[in-house]
Amino acid sequence: MPSCRTASLLQSLQGTTRSSLFHFETGRPLTSRAMRAILQDLLLRGGYDTSKYNTHSLRIGAATAAAQSGLPSSTIQRLGRWSSSAYTTYTRHPLTLPSDTATVASAH
Repeated sequence: MPSCRTASLLQSLQGTTRSSLFHFETGRPLTSRAMRAILQDLLLRGGYDTSKYNTHSLRIGAATAAAQSGLPSSTIQRLGRWSSSAYTTYTRHPLTLPSDTATVASAH
């Protein structure tokens, strides 16, 4: 069964024709270039080593969270725009955090 957050997200997306979850205020889909820039900025602000993360980290996190929430494979594939079972290479079981996460978290 999907978590409450996942269920809310899925419900909000039902019936939409949007091809992207994130958008600029203008309604245009967020580009991969903009997403990389935002991610790098947030990582720097949080004190993380930006060389250890990229936008694929978000795909890994999303696929893992969806799988752990019990979403059907077909839904994970659709949300991640995978046309095959390639999403399974992105899921992490059990969820593991990088070794620097505890260090950074304890410093704040």
